[in-house]
Amino acid sequence: HDLLPKHEASDELYKVHWIYTSNSAGQAPFLDLATEMLRYNSTNIIVVNLNEKLMDNPNCFYSYEGMKIGKTKRPLHTLQQVKGLFRCKYSIKPPPLKGVKVIERCGKPNFVVAGSRYDKYKELKEKNELEETLEKKNEYLNRELAEYEDVRFDYNKDKHEVIFPVNMLGRTSEEHEIAERIRKIVSQSYVQYEIPIRWFLFQLELKLKASNRGYMSINECYQIGETIDMTKDEVEAALCYFHDMSIYLYFHSILPSIVFINPQALFDKLSHVIGIGSNTYPVSVADVNDLTFTGIFRYDFFDIVAFRDMYDEVFSCDDFLKLMKGLEVVYDLLDGTGYYLPCAQLVLDEPLDINVNDSEVEPLILVLGEGRLPRSFFPTLVTYLLGPDCPTRLNLPTYVYLYRNKITFQCSTIAGIMTIVDGVNWIAVRYCGPHVFSCYARYVVLCGLEWMLGKFSWCSGLVSPKELFICRMTNCSNSSLHFCRLSEDRKTLICMTSNACSESNMKLHVSWFDEKGSKLKREVY
Repeated sequence: HDLLPKHEASDELYKVHWIYTSNSAGQAPFLDLATEMLRYNSTNIIVVNLNEKLMDNPNCFYSYEGMKIGKTKRPLHTLQQVKGLFRCKYSIKPPPLKGVKVIERCGKPNFVVAGSRYDKYKELKEKNELEETLEKKNEYLNRELAEYEDVRFDYNKDKHEVIFPVNMLGRTSEEHEIAERIRKIVSQSYVQYEIPIRWFLFQLELKLKASNRGYMSINECYQIGETIDMTKDEVEAALCYFHDMSIYLYFHSILPSIVFINPQALFDKLSHVIGIGSNTYPVSVADVNDLTFTGIFRYDFFDIVAFRDMYDEVFSCDDFLKLMKGLEVVYDLLDGTGYYLPCAQLVLDEPLDINVNDSEVEPLILVLGEGRLPRSFFPTLVTYLLGPDCPTRLNLPTYVYLYRNKITFQCSTIAGIMTIVDGVNWIAVRYCGPHVFSCYARYVVLCGLEWMLGKFSWCSGLVSPKELFICRMTNCSNSSLHFCRLSEDRKTLICMTSNACSESNMKLHVSWFDEKGSKLKREVY
């Protein structure tokens, strides 16, 4: 405090180069909050264990104060977690900072994949005891992360080596070289601010005062600011700066009344909800099953599980729920029946089954642009389809697993079952029932996507969807999953990659556009 005597010099600006670092320690809730935890001007180092297969489920548990919560591991294997973090890139935006002069911004979110325990890996390789080689891992990552080359820094791009291999103990000359390369990557993504030096003292005071619980009210922050001659506007500006640097979390537009000095306070409460499988709380088995099978829960369930019936005048259940909805971790079902928590659900590696039986039409593929959809796009679409703005009432099947990237709906209006699939850069719609009703299922989903385009107007590259189908042409040379389109007269299928054409068996495709179905009575509620 003696460093800041009360005179004008304390407001002088100094040029200082700071690098802020944070470590998620592999905590499972971090994945659910990653969009808000990652920053636009940042380098994100994702660490994988070289001695474990990328398809293995790591020991990633939800926990509280060092105790594991729930009976199961995080339902994502390592490769899915890596892809999930990369996909967050599409949801990260430069934050508008209040009262802070931004001199220059450079770069975008960068990602580096580091492989740990390289010394142990080489030892196992010599003994021929490896389950998966480094070459195979790089092959997987090159294929699965192909669309992220603009934000991905590879160890050796010419040799298609993504992973930077490092030892668990000791530092070789090779590792010093790797460290230097990563430091240069970090320096390519930065932001330059003009801020008063007193803000750094304010930062230390906040950390000291909030050491017990990890968060504090905005009024407490104002009081601390007054002791070092900061106005309320200056306090808020400093908090926005700290948030942008990931030092503290201050969600000014969602929950301006609370500042999180330690994000663990958020992680713990989310862990309580996700880990409810242990059923150690006074809630019914039916509530636990609802969350496990559908990802849906009621308010009183959330209050009991997240807060353990403990009253907190600064951070309440209503505050937490408001924040989780604002961060698009929890979704309000809009019809008053409860809330939807997608991160409570399992994730399928191959959510789209390309096989079609006699009661199904061909899956309809909806492409909304060239890039990948934001991480929150699919669950937001799900909540629209379950809400009052949807043209018809859709219901979730009872106690059938609904996945984070594949949801099945029942609907009496369309006399069948509709399934939507998150293809990351496309949405697939499957319909099982009388073919004449498939066009109404298409209408329902297109209404949802039109609503979504307005909600996600901030995301560049999203356009009205192209309607495509899986290419099954025998005269097409492309053997991988790809798509074809209908000609304007809807009599010919044209492959999008090889331009191969086909006019056979079109009935399962054109049913989506059947005029008879478009005249069906629409149920409104």
